[in-house]
Amino acid sequence: MSIPPVVTKASVPPAGKEGECFWCNRKLGDLHSTECPIWVKPCRVLFTIEIDTLEMASSDRHNIEFRYNDGSWCGDNLLDLVEEQIEKTKKEGGCTCNNVHARVMSMGEPLDEERGDR
Repeated sequence: MSIPPVVTKASVPPAGKEGECFWCNRKLGDLHSTECPIWVKPCRVLFTIEIDTLEMASSDRHNIEFRYNDGSWCGDNLLDLVEEQIEKTKKEGGCTCNNVHARVMSMGEPLDEERGDR
């Protein structure tokens, strides 16, 4: 198992105590706690989301699945469908949480670096 990265100035945001990690409270130069959220590992997660769409009235299940899986439809357009579903659900006073499911496909070893998005 890897060891956590060293606490650097990047893990000491202005909101935290000076000289220590905002999340695990370890001092500059010490190793982050093994439970610190700044220490990450790569994971592949399969997200499934149910989206309401409008399809041609003459389409059957095969036609619709072919369109999205094997036809000329580009997967990059999925984000537009997700955004539309979120807006529709919000207008109805709901949340998309019940329509989204996640499953971990694989996990790697923890990285010897801090997470870059903090």
